[in-house]
Amino acid sequence: MELSIIVPVYKVESLLDRCVESILAQTFRDFEVILVDDGSPDRSGEMCDEWAKRDSRIRVLHKANGGVCDARNAGLDIARGNVIGFVDSDDYIAPEMFEVLHRNMCDHHADVSMCGFVNVYPSGPKKRCMDDTVRVWNQEEAIRNILRGRELSVHMYTKFFARRLFDGIRFTKGVISEEAYIIMDLMDRVQVAVFTPLGLYYYAHRTESLNTCAFNPCDLTRLGGHWKNYLYVKEKFPHLRKIAFERYLAANAFVASKSILSGVGTDTPEVRECLAVLRRNIPKIVCAGYFRPRRKAIILLMLASKRLYRFVSRRIRSL
Repeated sequence: MELSIIVPVYKVESLLDRCVESILAQTFRDFEVILVDDGSPDRSGEMCDEWAKRDSRIRVLHKANGGVCDARNAGLDIARGNVIGFVDSDDYIAPEMFEVLHRNMCDHHADVSMCGFVNVYPSGPKKRCMDDTVRVWNQEEAIRNILRGRELSVHMYTKFFARRLFDGIRFTKGVISEEAYIIMDLMDRVQVAVFTPLGLYYYAHRTESLNTCAFNPCDLTRLGGHWKNYLYVKEKFPHLRKIAFERYLAANAFVASKSILSGVGTDTPEVRECLAVLRRNIPKIVCAGYFRPRRKAIILLMLASKRLYRFVSRRIRSL
């Protein structure tokens, strides 16, 4: 078995067929699909079993609800492939994704193979990047580009990993932005990485997703992973610490913005600390290469007046 593709499944009965169909339509055929039913209360678990009856490459694991990290860990524990990949059950992939990532990985003897992605909104997908140039990076170059977050980021779903990278490493349970907690642990074992900006993964933006729903205290766990990455880079690649810290500031801005716009948690000590971190680093935000000019203006407005920030944000959304 060459590839193991792990798919956490939870409350996606309206989207699961699209996801699985896109996986089974791959031009590369030597893979197993591990559908991890994470205690889903809808028909998703039954649908997983139905798919397993239709294709022998599909294995189903039913478990009590434990969140996406727990589901991915469960999949990793039973995976049989030499290469590990992840697909989220509300997303879908281009037919050539596995073939391209696997070929690039083999051609360049890479430990990790990565690709570009396409944002999909309710109105439809954004324009797909068709640049299939292959870039080969050493460990430092790969980490720099992941931290920059332009063509790729910390997310698992655009990457194939050599199985050995996960030896003794698992996702941190109970956190949001779980990829940030694990990515540097994995990259610390990487010698060669390969990347193509070709858009092969279709990432669906849903109003009920963890990234777009109303603020809750778990959102504060986003900060820990990015701070961990900053400390790692500061020690091992100190000349990359600026961009790692900018990524940490971006996480603070995201959490503070979500809290302010939802009106929940704004006056908690943790959210106040997020805002304090941003205020202490206004000069760095203004000069940061990570933030585009519009994003800098939005953060500065948020720090100047929560009420005005809420008003302007609502006006922009209503246009």
